Amino acid sequence: MKRLFWIVLIALITAAAIWYGLRVAEKNATRTVTSLLPGETLLVVHLPDFNHTRGQWHQTDIHQIRQEPAVRDFLQKPLSRIPKSQTASEDLAEFEKLEPKDIFLAVTSWTDGLKLAAGFRFKGRVDDAEKLVAKWRTKLLAKSPETKSETVAYEQHQIQTFTSMGQMLATVYDKDWFLAANDLTELKAILDRVDDRSKGHGTTLADDATFSAAFKHMPPSYAALVYGRFDRYFEKMMPILSASGANLSAGPTPIYRQLHAFCGTLGFEGGKIHDVLFIGMPQLVTGSITRDSLVLGTKDTFFYLDTFLNLPNQMTWPMSGPLGSGLPGALQKFVGAAANSGISMEEWNSAFGPELGMLGDWPAGAQWPALLATVPIKDQAKADQIFSKMTTSPDGTAAVQDKDGVRYFTMRSAGGPFSIAPTVALSKKMLIAGTSESEVEDGVKRSANAKSELADSGNFRDAEKLVPPAKNALFYIDSALLYSRLDAALRPILLMGAAFIPSISENVDLTKFPPAETITKHLSPIVMSQNYQTDGYVTESVGPVTIYQAAGSVALVAGVAMWYQQQSSGSGPFHNLTPSISSPQSGGTLLPSPNPSGTP
Repeated sequence: MKRLFWIVLIALITAAAIWYGLRVAEKNATRTVTSLLPGETLLVVHLPDFNHTRGQWHQTDIHQIRQEPAVRDFLQKPLSRIPKSQTASEDLAEFEKLEPKDIFLAVTSWTDGLKLAAGFRFKGRVDDAEKLVAKWRTKLLAKSPETKSETVAYEQHQIQTFTSMGQMLATVYDKDWFLAANDLTELKAILDRVDDRSKGHGTTLADDATFSAAFKHMPPSYAALVYGRFDRYFEKMMPILSASGANLSAGPTPIYRQLHAFCGTLGFEGGKIHDVLFIGMPQLVTGSITRDSLVLGTKDTFFYLDTFLNLPNQMTWPMSGPLGSGLPGALQKFVGAAANSGISMEEWNSAFGPELGMLGDWPAGAQWPALLATVPIKDQAKADQIFSKMTTSPDGTAAVQDKDGVRYFTMRSAGGPFSIAPTVALSKKMLIAGTSESEVEDGVKRSANAKSELADSGNFRDAEKLVPPAKNALFYIDSALLYSRLDAALRPILLMGAAFIPSISENVDLTKFPPAETITKHLSPIVMSQNYQTDGYVTESVGPVTIYQAAGSVALVAGVAMWYQQQSSGSGPFHNLTPSISSPQSGGTLLPSPNPSGTP
């Protein structure tokens, strides 16, 4: 028994030493790169271990979806139409053989143009690395045959420079480093830091107080890191904006001028993607979210958001201008009623609390989801007055009624295939708005419950444990539920479209579209929490993809759809944007006014 005790103790000590060594190695890797860069660096991207990151990516849930036989079979036809580059695959294989580490790309300064620097460490001989770099160099020179090359000797190093059309690229090897920059002086400074000749070059990014303050919020291990300075970017932009005619001195300091720096990491844990984002800025709203809106959640809730709004008294109503023109007809009327009712933001803030709750419910069999939004009531009498002002409908398309002490206001659309009835309800606890009259009524009933079906679900409870307790914002998406509902709603439409549009079948075989369960078995909830930490907001997100990746994908798809619609109608890619941008000569504002929010 005593022998077993010592074996277990030694094993624990060994495991702790390995964990500590890996943690120190990650921190040292970051310091290695940041010690090469000047303290005034505006932006840096760092990948500590390329091969290790690729190995982790192959274990993720998203990659496992790609490896499903049904998915591979479905993608075979569309992928076969994409030209394949054998050279690219060979270059990647050669790059992996170098076991590249500490890959970085940085914007070191913004003086007479952007100064860029990049590099990576490699394993093996310089000749091995040069074989691959020479291929890249040859491709680059082939595009610019007039490029002039030169060799510059510096401190026992041979720097290769390439100049074309006033632009220069300088590259050099130093020990196990390959380094490149578009400024020879900058590259020499980096070489001096690699060789411990940094005297006279000022402080490095590793010693910069702003970087250190941001980096302390990052996890010890990550696959990629990005850091940037908002304040220095805005300093450079101010003269440009002033020259364009923008009035930068009017009104309070906009929120974007209060941003200092940002730092974010991406990592992989247990097949999931984990990202952390820090934004250095003043705190916008004090206190913690109550999550009172969580009681409205059901077993069919696929989306939940609880956050703070930061609505200044002088701000105009959201979407009361050009942004509201893209809303459905009935919803435009509702927003217009609020905007034209004479209600000030000061009145609104005195009647309602700053917390915003949003939920999306999609029951099985429903064609489309129902959305709800809630704000808590702070002063019932003032809330009643505001509700009365908002529920004025001179054209008679709105209905106001009382049910069990709750006041309902419904805007009815003119009909059509996508007829909706946006409804707002004012109860004793909260204001509830939704896209469906029946859903709002059901939400009012659930608001009186002591428990929430969503909060009691295993998926929600397990997801919450993956991120720190949220004080400023909580975001949850049940990706498996959302995908299954989208599949049920869109699969028949896609199959019907393929029957009427033969060109679809030329690019993809929709009869091989993978069953929903093939995808959903690899999908887990996406969760995000946000908290203010003394000097800025820290946001953590975990899931098969993270919140920011999901939002970026949605924005990309929406952008492509809008672009395609504009091209199809012959209006051009920027047709809808032109009216909303005033020219400086007309006295208008070149940039829209910022809309501060409690959630950066």
